[in-house]
Amino acid sequence: MLGTRGTLVPYYTPIGPSLSKMLEDGDGYVKARQYGKAIDEFTAILTRDPRSAQAYRGLGEAFLEQGHVDVALCALTKSITLQPSSCKALCLRARAWNEAEDYERAAEDAE
Repeated sequence: MLGTRGTLVPYYTPIGPSLSKMLEDGDGYVKARQYGKAIDEFTAILTRDPRSAQAYRGLGEAFLEQGHVDVALCALTKSITLQPSSCKALCLRARAWNEAEDYERAAEDAE
C-alpha cells in the first residue's frame, strides 16, 4: 500500500481478538472466579500493549483473589501509574494493602 509521497506503508490485518474483547474476556474470567484464565488473558494483552492500565488492573485483581498480595500490589501500582484516576485500581490496591496489614497505605488509597 502506498502512503503519502509514494512511500510504502505496511498494511496488515490484526490477528486474533481485539484488545477490548480480550479485556472483556479477562474481566469475565475474574467474575467467574477463573483466575488462572484471567491471568493468562491479561498477560496476553500486556504482550500486545504493555501500557494497558486496564490489563494491569485486571491482573492485579486476579492475583489478589488468589492470595498473591505482593504480585497484586505490583500490578495495581503499575495500573495506577499509567492511569492515576482509576478508582477501581485504587480500591483494589487499598484492599491489597489491607491484606498486607499496611493499614496506613490502605487508608491513603481508600481516600
